[in-house]
This record gives sequence, C-alpha cells and structure tokens, in this order.
Amino acid sequence: MTGIRTAPTLPLDVAPPEPATTHWYRRRRLIVWGGRIAIPLVLGLTWELLVNHGTLDPFFTSKPSKILSFFVNEVPTRTTATNLWVTLKETLGGFALGASAGVLTGLLLARFPLAYDITRPFITAVNSLPRVALYPLFVLWFGLGSTSKVVQAVSLVYFILLYATLGAIGNVDPDLVRLSRSVGFSQRRTFVKVMLPWAVPGIFAGLELGLVYAFLGAVVGEMLAAQAGIGQQLQLYANTFRTDAVFGTLLLLALVATSLAMVMEMIKRRLMRYRD
Repeated sequence: MTGIRTAPTLPLDVAPPEPATTHWYRRRRLIVWGGRIAIPLVLGLTWELLVNHGTLDPFFTSKPSKILSFFVNEVPTRTTATNLWVTLKETLGGFALGASAGVLTGLLLARFPLAYDITRPFITAVNSLPRVALYPLFVLWFGLGSTSKVVQAVSLVYFILLYATLGAIGNVDPDLVRLSRSVGFSQRRTFVKVMLPWAVPGIFAGLELGLVYAFLGAVVGEMLAAQAGIGQQLQLYANTFRTDAVFGTLLLLALVATSLAMVMEMIKRRLMRYRD
C-alpha cells in the first residue's frame, strides 16, 4: 500500500544494544573502582591502628599518616622533581633504545628462523646474566652519570621485547598464513601483511612490561651508584633511617610506574583501532 512507511530493520548479524548488558557493565565498573579505592584504605587504616596500638614499631614500619605527610610536603619539592626528571630521562632513553633494538632483532630472527636457531643458545646465555652483577661493569665502562643507567635499562628491555616479538610472531594463526599463501601472497608479503598485524597485541604487551622494567632498571642503577636520580634519593633516605621517606618515595615510584603503564595501554588501544 502506498503512503505507508515501514520502520527500518537491522541486519540479521547486528544485534541491538541490550540495556541489561549495559547496566551490568556499568555496575561492574563501579565495583572495580570501589574495590580499588577500598583495598588501600582498609590496608592503610589497619596499618595505622596496629602502629598506634603498639603492635608494629614505627621506627621500622612508620605509619600511613607520616608517609602521607612526607608525600604531601616533600615530594613536590624541587629536589624530588629534579631527581625524578633525571630518572624519567634515563627510563625513556633506555626504553627507546632497548625496545627498538629488541623488536627489530625479534622480527629479523622470526623472518629468518635459521639465524634464530644458530643464535638461540647465545641469546639465552646472555639473558641469564644477572643485571645487578653487570652494573659495576656498566659503571666502569660508562661512568656514574646517566649513560650507565640507560645501558642498565637497555639490558632489561631488549630481551623482554626480543622474546615478546618472537612469541607474538610464533602465535600467528597458521590458518591465516596458509590462506594468504593460497591466494598468492609471497613469503615477504605474508610476513608484512598478515603476521606483523597479528603480532601487534603481543608486541605491545612486551612494550608495557618493558617500559616498567626500564624504569625499575634506572632506579636500581641509581641506588647502586649515581650522582642524581630518584633511586639515589631513595638510597639516601634508607641510609639515614627515614622510614616514612622511604615508603613515601616507594609510593611515588609506584604511581609513576602505573602511570607509564597506563600511557602505554592508551597507545595500544589507539593502535589496535587503527589495525582493525
């Protein structure tokens, strides 16, 4: 019948949004964030009560109120900001060098499996060396400045990204590889068009872990021997038995490491949308 307009229909493979699912998702987010806030509050309150009750000795454990006081009053100072900036520069430098070298080496070894079979025992042997034991050599070769901390970070990040890249390439769906070959893709084109995009999530998982380890490597290097940096400041507090300052600095390190991981997660999500 003319003059009658029917409502548009959705395609069969597109389901309309379900209010119940949306409500469940929002409720779950509230529960997650509520738990994230409640856990440190409960732990901090318990810690404070145990110290005030005399169960814990404040000389060894301090207490949350003193730690928060240090964090609010001394962390924003120029000295802490300067030391933190030194550590971040070492972290980003070591991460950039180690990640790029690790990903590139992983891609080359995945592209040429024979080379990986030859070099595998040497890679495993070098990776098994403790970095803390190697750090005196780094100081001897590169001095007490930032270069030795960058090298320390590189030594950690490189192998994390190398193995992450090899694992990501190795976990590519073999059906996709066979399909690409069946439609006429060359081995090189299959590697670039199929295997690399498929490996992006695994490589980014390594990048997230590598960024955190670069930060930890720089801090540990500064604690062992340094002229500046947040690790050197942390070691000074430990040597003068300032327990509240030690815990406050550790809290700062945890917040910075978490922020770095969140930034990498945001970059990963954007790149995944581009890949899709």
